[in-house]
Amino acid sequence: MAVTADELISGVKRRITMPASQALLTNPDILKIADAIISSRMVPLLESVNQEYFVRVHNEPLVASQSEYPIPYRAIGRGLRELKFRSAASNIMNLALISLEDAQVYQSSALTVGFHFLGDKIRLVPNVPQTVGPDQSLEMYYRLPPSKLVQVTDAMRIVAINGTDLTVSAVPEAYTAGVPIDFIQARSGNGIYLLDVPILGVNGNVISFEAVPPDLILGDYICLSGYSPVINFIPNECYSLIESYVAQRYCSVVGDFEGAQVIGQTDIPLEEKNMKLILEPRIDGEPTVIINRYSLVRGNKFAQRSWLYGGGVIN
Repeated sequence: MAVTADELISGVKRRITMPASQALLTNPDILKIADAIISSRMVPLLESVNQEYFVRVHNEPLVASQSEYPIPYRAIGRGLRELKFRSAASNIMNLALISLEDAQVYQSSALTVGFHFLGDKIRLVPNVPQTVGPDQSLEMYYRLPPSKLVQVTDAMRIVAINGTDLTVSAVPEAYTAGVPIDFIQARSGNGIYLLDVPILGVNGNVISFEAVPPDLILGDYICLSGYSPVINFIPNECYSLIESYVAQRYCSVVGDFEGAQVIGQTDIPLEEKNMKLILEPRIDGEPTVIINRYSLVRGNKFAQRSWLYGGGVIN
């Protein structure tokens, strides 16, 4: 089962004791601390085990004469995990990362298609021609960060599904027609089915959309875009560590430095160690296969060569 933001708040409060004269932080304050902890500690910690917890794919259709494409705006670090080219025949090839200094070389000699970064965009080299074949696209693999936390009362829990009309437990004031939302998985894993889906209409407790995720089930959540009542993507085994981090920061904020020191010396080191033992590797029975993508034998299988967008030809 998913652990909600409300349960996280309760867990943090159980770990700490405060003097009666101390002004307590509010629940939204605790969730803001949790957001900062998740971003600055949990995401780097999970990334360090190299198990792709935050990776998802975005397909960007190739447009004739358009060589620059935006990186998904929610991507961690405004970067990509991988970039591939998909042709009309569903052939998938890697695109080479070209240094900005060498981009002009690829404009005049297009043996290999590549790209370089330009601010928050990627720029394909050589330029995309005026004719593009059907169904050609860029596959952008990027790391999506966990959404900011809100309490369950600020989200909508799905209680009935009738096509694209969803009945929810309650409709907070902020949810009106045209407002973009995310569909949130309420099971362990706490993924995000779809991002930035506009609400088509609101009729009482029935919310209408043009389309809904096929995997959506009763108990899942609808939440404002970029927010969630559950911690996205992070395994349940990590929640004890998150509680400890937040409790430690809470104690520091309110001046209980002794409490913060105790949590930092006792709970956190053991929980960090145990978490890594559980999470790495993600599968025990299969080793990672290492392929030399740049060997003389395999090089052509991985590179997008002969930049023929229009014909969809891959050599």
